[in-house]
Amino acid sequence: MSINRKSIISDIKISGMMVNGEEQIVIIIDDITDRFSKDYQASILSHLSESISDGVESDRILYNILFGVTSGSGLGFNRAMLFLVEDDRLKGKMALGPDSFEEAIEIWNNLSNTEFDYSFQYPLEVKRNRLLEKVMGFSVKLRDENIFCSAVREMSRIHVKNAFEDSRVDEEIRSFMEVDEFLIMPLISFKKAIGIIVADNKYNMTGISSQSIDLLSIFSIQAAFLIESYFNLIELKQEMKKLEEKQEAIVESEKMAAVGRI
Repeated sequence: MSINRKSIISDIKISGMMVNGEEQIVIIIDDITDRFSKDYQASILSHLSESISDGVESDRILYNILFGVTSGSGLGFNRAMLFLVEDDRLKGKMALGPDSFEEAIEIWNNLSNTEFDYSFQYPLEVKRNRLLEKVMGFSVKLRDENIFCSAVREMSRIHVKNAFEDSRVDEEIRSFMEVDEFLIMPLISFKKAIGIIVADNKYNMTGISSQSIDLLSIFSIQAAFLIESYFNLIELKQEMKKLEEKQEAIVESEKMAAVGRI
């Protein structure tokens, strides 16, 4: 743990040396958190990309993207929410994070006391809690004047440091977030915003650093491409199915015509 209560990953080198006839110990601690997080996130997205062709459901794709945002080996945010653009609306699709401080403590204790497997999780059923229910119930028109829609329209990230003093945050969003500081990161694919990821540190109250913002920005670009590819693949499969049905209908029609001629 660093002095600001944030978990860090370090490469530690220890060696001995003689100074004026006395044995001394040299310890070098190299903070590799950012590099490790980038590699870990890239691994998650690469693994998810490979799984798309296997027919993984959209909930599992979105869940595992947020897993990369909240896991200790990833970005380590306490909570993460994902919203996607559908027609002219912005709708909540997935959320990951505890509902209470007690639940957060329990999760952290379990992770620190056990050998947690950081392999990629594909839950058969995403845990439904209050946060997920609240996000799934969120739906606003893109033209509405709220900070979530602004991030989509302007395709720019927004770091809110004090929601109660920031004039861009209306009462509806304050009530929805229930936290002073949060980050809104647009999901941009092919110069088009397809949604946003919203992340915060509600329970450990750690400030959102510039490094975390930059890492989430890189991760969001890759995640947006992955999501867009997934839905394009689904649309392509649907079109192929329609073509197959039309071909079957044509073959059947030709059979009937042949019988009529006979």
